[in-house]
Amino acid sequence: MKYLRTYEGLSYDYTIVVDVQPGHEDWIDFDIQEFCDWLNNTNRSIIYLYNGPDLGYEDENEIRWWLFENGLDEDVANGITFFEKNYAFFRDLMDSGADDEEIIELGKYMIENDERDSRDIERENQKKIKIRSKFFSDDYMMYIPELYDFLSNFLDKNSYPLLVGGGRDQCLKEVELLLKMMDIEYETDEDYIY
Repeated sequence: MKYLRTYEGLSYDYTIVVDVQPGHEDWIDFDIQEFCDWLNNTNRSIIYLYNGPDLGYEDENEIRWWLFENGLDEDVANGITFFEKNYAFFRDLMDSGADDEEIIELGKYMIENDERDSRDIERENQKKIKIRSKFFSDDYMMYIPELYDFLSNFLDKNSYPLLVGGGRDQCLKEVELLLKMMDIEYETDEDYIY
C-alpha cells in the first residue's frame, strides 16, 4: 500500500474514481480485480464518476455489478456515491491549444462570477482574464459542469482527495482541471491511472 503525503488540516476522506467502467475496459491497463481489492482496503469514501447511458455507456447499477463481479465487497459497492459526469466541458479549449493555466484561470473567474458558459462573459470582463483573446470568439466554449456542484457537496479547500482512473489526458484531466479551479489539492495513484 502506498502512503500519501500528509498536510496539516487536510482531509483524506475521499477517493475519486474517473471512468473505470466496462465500456472503457479496452483502454484500462491495470488489473480490475486488483483495483477492486484496492478499493476494498481503502478507508475513504468513494466518489465514482462515470460516462453513462446518455453517452452509450453503462448505468450505475451495471457498473456496480461489474465491480462486484470483479471482487468488490458488497458493502463497499453499496457505499459508493456514483455520479454521471458526462464529458467535454473543457475539451474545446484543451484540444485547441489553451494551456492548463489559461483554462484554470478562466474556470476560476467563471466560478467566482457565477458564469457557467464562457461565451456569456461580457467583453469588458474578458480583458481581466489571462487567456488568449481568440478563445473568447464564438468558435470556442468552456462551461462549468454540474460536476462542480456535485463535488462542492463533498469537497472544500481542506479536502485532499485521492484521484484515480482515466483517461489520463481526457476525462481524468478534466476532473484535475476542475479540482484546481476549486483550489482543491489532490493526490494521484499512478498504479490506477490509464
